[in-house]
Order: sequence, then C-alpha cells, then structure tokens
Amino acid sequence: MKLNIIITFLLCYFPIIVSGQTKVRIGVFVYPEMELQDFAGPTDVFIKANRLTDKQYQIYLFSQDGNQIKTEQGLVCITPSYSFDNLPLVDLILLPGAPSDAVKALSEQVQIKQFLIQKKQEGVKLASVCTGAYLLGYAGLLDNRKFTTHFMQANNMQDQFVKAVLVKDVRLVDSQEVLTASGITSGIDLSLYLVEKYSGKPIQEKIAKMMQYQYSVNQEWPKI
Repeated sequence: MKLNIIITFLLCYFPIIVSGQTKVRIGVFVYPEMELQDFAGPTDVFIKANRLTDKQYQIYLFSQDGNQIKTEQGLVCITPSYSFDNLPLVDLILLPGAPSDAVKALSEQVQIKQFLIQKKQEGVKLASVCTGAYLLGYAGLLDNRKFTTHFMQANNMQDQFVKAVLVKDVRLVDSQEVLTASGITSGIDLSLYLVEKYSGKPIQEKIAKMMQYQYSVNQEWPKI
C-alpha cells in the first residue's frame, strides 16, 4: 500500500521518464489580447522539438475559464482545451505577454494571482515572455528574484515591483523556479534554452537551424 502511494506521488509531481527521455509537460496560458508572437514563437519551438525527440514535450493550452479567446486586436481565435480548474499536471507554465494595459488589468485579478501562487507552491516552474512578467509581478513571484521584460516596460516594472531585480541587455533570465524573457521574439530564445536543458544542445541547435533563428541570451537593448 505504501509503495503504491509513493509511486503515485512520483508520477504526479515529477516529470515522466519514457524511452530514456524526460517527458516535459507544458501549460500555455492563453488570454484575451495576448500578443500572438509571444504565444506562437515559444510554442513552435516545442512542437519542432517533438519531431526530433520521442514527442518529449506535451503541450496543454488553457485559459482562465476554458473559453475561446481572441489575440491582440482580435486577429486570431484560439480555443484552449483546459481551464484553471482542469489543467493536467504540468512541469512548467508559459505566460505570454500582451499590450501593457490588457495584461496589467488581467494581472490584478485575484483568481489569476492565486492560481499562479498555488502552481508555484506545487513546484511548477513559471516562465513569462515580454509583458507576461506583469502576471508574475502582481502575484509577488518576482520578489527577491532577477527578472527581465520588454525594454519599453522594464523601468516601469522595476519601479512597480521594488523587491525584484531587473536585468537589462539580456533576452532571458533563469531564476530557477521562475524564468523570464525580454521582448516578444525572445520567447523563442527562452524555449530554445529550455530545450537545451531537457533535450541537449544538439537538439536545440537543429531547431534553431530549422527556424532560421539565431539563438542568443545576451543582447544590448535599444535606446529609448
């Protein structure tokens, strides 16, 4: 009986090992006015990684209530398969950005803050792209951590989240349980960084070539 309980716990709270590869379960949060590239770029990296691995990455799209959402300016409709209430167990949650007014308003919602805090307490890694860092900041999950975000929002975010430590001139920051990417296309770098961690450098390099993309971590930001 005790052995069964231990096995169940391990399957629920640690990545699954299949065929010598660590299965990585990724929840992608989609919401109204989400920036399309913040979502599509990082997700596409994991989709391509599945071509080169034993379908190592399991991707779950979810919204707050499970309903269809429209991306920025209503250009694309996305129908997620899950909501906050029925999201399967995941190892990492990806938080795309949006225009600052939209993502700030969303970040202030108590349900969203509580959801992210709970997932963090359960051991789920959280990763933001661009202004998606507001979702982490309003939930207090950037406190005493290094982070980055879009260069046009960076100073404002540092002023607002005074316990966080802003890192400039980078495309991503790994603060262990919390990862952040700077502006828009840097979400691709973030996913490539994660692929290197889980699948190895050769897989990462092949994906970058497939996407005709120059992966980098450090980059001087434009001057405002």
